[in-house]
Amino acid sequence: NSDPPWTKPRLILPQNASGNIPKVVANTLTVLSNGDWVLPFWEEVPLESIQRRGCEHTGAPTAGVLMSPDEGGTWQAFGAISNPDTRLLEGTVVELRSGELLMLLRSNKGCLFETISGDMGRTWSPPKPSRLPNPNTKVHLVKLQPEGHLVLAFNNHNHAGAYTPGCRACRTALQLAVSLDDGYTWHRLAELDNEVAPGIRMHYPTLVQVGSELAVVYSRFYL
Repeated sequence: NSDPPWTKPRLILPQNASGNIPKVVANTLTVLSNGDWVLPFWEEVPLESIQRRGCEHTGAPTAGVLMSPDEGGTWQAFGAISNPDTRLLEGTVVELRSGELLMLLRSNKGCLFETISGDMGRTWSPPKPSRLPNPNTKVHLVKLQPEGHLVLAFNNHNHAGAYTPGCRACRTALQLAVSLDDGYTWHRLAELDNEVAPGIRMHYPTLVQVGSELAVVYSRFYL
């Protein structure tokens, strides 16, 4: 095997930063036009049982991004994205044609939230509800090359179980949508998977462009 070996893991953001709240990542990083790497992350408060075992925290959890100007050599956290009515998790980021960054975030309000950065990820606008439904599940957003169209993999319904009667905790209707105008409007592109059954979960998609093809990987199981 001529591939170079993996380096040893190293710490890039300690848990004791910003109130000792654990930090989590779920989506891939994006390479910006200026060469910066941007990796979305969020802070998630541990369960009470874990807190009792010595993981006490202070402050409220937020979402943000880790930025690296030197291909992962150094990292710095930016953003304190939050909303008083919902937790915001599992952000996904693309660079728009305008040079702004768009981040979509999972919420428990039946829709994705969106926020914009006008300075390459250093600061972010107050997050607001988008018109895209979300049953509190992860999504993934990519910018296709070379055209610059946006493609979103998501569960196209709102609250879990609301897609159809009797579908307890469903995460179904896994679809792709495309935007030709930097996320202002969206159009259904394809249905990836769809089944209505108690506890069905087809979720956690990840998109990868390989040449002129778009690959989708996701998880599928029953509760």
